[in-house]
Parts: sequence; structure tokens; C-alpha cells
Amino acid sequence: MNPNEAPPVVASPIADLSYRGYDGPLRAHPARWWIVALAGIRAAFKNRWFWALAAGAFLPYVFHGLIFYVTTVFAPQGGGGPPMMGSDANGQRYAMVFFQAFTGFEWLWLFAIALMVGAGSIASDNGANALQVYLSKPITKADYLLGKWMSIFLMVSFVALAPAVLMYAFLGAACANLGFFKNEPLLFPHVVLACLIPGAIHASLLVGFSAWCTSSRIAGALYAAFTFASKILVGILWMVHYDHNPAKGLLLQHGSVDGVISGLAQRVYGIAVQVSPMFRRRAMMGDPIIPPPNVLALGGIALGACLLAIAAARWRIRAVEVVRG
Repeated sequence: MNPNEAPPVVASPIADLSYRGYDGPLRAHPARWWIVALAGIRAAFKNRWFWALAAGAFLPYVFHGLIFYVTTVFAPQGGGGPPMMGSDANGQRYAMVFFQAFTGFEWLWLFAIALMVGAGSIASDNGANALQVYLSKPITKADYLLGKWMSIFLMVSFVALAPAVLMYAFLGAACANLGFFKNEPLLFPHVVLACLIPGAIHASLLVGFSAWCTSSRIAGALYAAFTFASKILVGILWMVHYDHNPAKGLLLQHGSVDGVISGLAQRVYGIAVQVSPMFRRRAMMGDPIIPPPNVLALGGIALGACLLAIAAARWRIRAVEVVRG
């Protein structure tokens, strides 16, 4: 070889050794996502704080259930009972007590559960470079994302459903002779459907936040800031535009994360909320009944936000950063 001659340009073999995900045949069980979801579920069950927060989620149902039981079963007329905290059930007494428990402080417990389970769901894998391990296995990105989504959804839904189902059984046994099953035969499917809403909303939004972070604390802080900032901003805008009138600006009132959840739950139960006399005098309202928000508009907002967050997570999930130049 002539020393003055330039060496031939040969493509280095290492240039072709970029990381590739598993591209072999997928002959495993069709529910491959379950392996990913099961890892998140087991981690949550082993965390003592999960059980502490789950126990706290019983408190709103215990409070509202006991008040309803005492004021209804022990009423002098045998079951008439006074209106529940300024809100008469108007023929849907039992649906109203479930809705009141659901929208009390229950959302805080479910929000804390979602943060604990979901903040680090993808962010921890990003920080530990575990995506290379996951995606080298016979699973796709969709399997991985669905598994993470299901682990959050199932844990939040489990915590939401457990106290609601127990209160349904309790009131069913205590109020069977007061028309519990006869007057509201579809109450149980409504309870189940309403309790699935928080899990779906939190899981969809959290995978979007978590996928773009490398730390569970940062992902949790960003999601908490988004949730509370949207609640405060919506409240300020509603007060400025509608002067504390609860009957106006229904869609704007439900513009935050917990507002979307409560609005969809109110539509599922199909109830109209009665405003307390104090708020009626303050807002000079003639009609004390507040109907549920428009389900198409509110459902469209919720669906759009959830799909956007899932798409952002799907775009961000990759085994390695590929730098093209």
C-alpha cells in the first residue's frame, strides 16, 4: 500500500449496529400487555402507601352513607328523610348519595393513587434505560404503552370501585324495603361506569406526562401542577365571566381535570344538582336546579385531551435516542 495514497473509505460495520427493537415473530399470548401491566400492579400492591390511600378513599362513602342511612331509615315517616345537604334527590335519592360521595373529597384520594402508581410508570423506565429491555422482548410499543395505561387504570378503578360497591351492598340490604332496587334498577351499572371515569382520565394524561420525563418526581410534580393550575384558572375565569352564578357557564366550570370527571359522572347518574339556599341568594338565582353539562362537548374535550396525551407518549417511547445527521 502506497503511504501517500489515501486509505479507502469503508463504512464501519458499527454504523449498521444501531439499536433495533424486537422484530421477530409474535407468537406469545395476544394479551402481551398484561405482563407490563402486572409488573405495575404488583409494585403498587407491595407499597404500603397504596393501601393507606385506598383506605382513605372509603371515608367519603362512609360519611355520606351513614348520614343517608340515619336520615332515611330512622325518619319518622318511615323512609322519607330530609334533603341531603341542600340537594334533594328528586326521585333519584340513591343516585344522589353516590354522586355526593364521588364528588366530595374522593377525587383527592384517587388523584393521589394515580400519582403514586402512574407518575413513574414510564419516567422510571426512561431514567433506568429499561425501555431497551422491554422493547427487546417480543412486545410492541403499543403493548408496552397499553400495559402501562392499564396498570394505572386498574389500580385507580379498583380504589374507586371498592367503597362504592360496598356502600351499594350496605344500602341495598338496609333500604331494600324503601324502593332501593325497584325505584332505581340501573343504579349499579351507573355506579360502576362512574367509578371507571377517573381511572381512564388519569391513566391517559399521566402516561403522556410520564413518557416525557426521566424522574417520577418530576412527572408527578408536573401533573399535579397541571391539575391544580387548571382548577384555579377555571375557577377564576368562571367567577369573572358569570359572577358566581352556578347555573351559568356549566362547561367552563368543568374545564379542569376533576371538573371533567365530576361532569361526566353527573351525566352518567343523570341527576340535577340543587343549589343550597346560601348560594342561590348570593347569585340571585331563580331556578335552584343545575342540570348536567353538555355530554357531547364535555366528552369531546375529555376524549381529545386523552388521545393527545396517549399520542405524545406513543411518539416519545423509543428504546434509544437516534441522532440523524
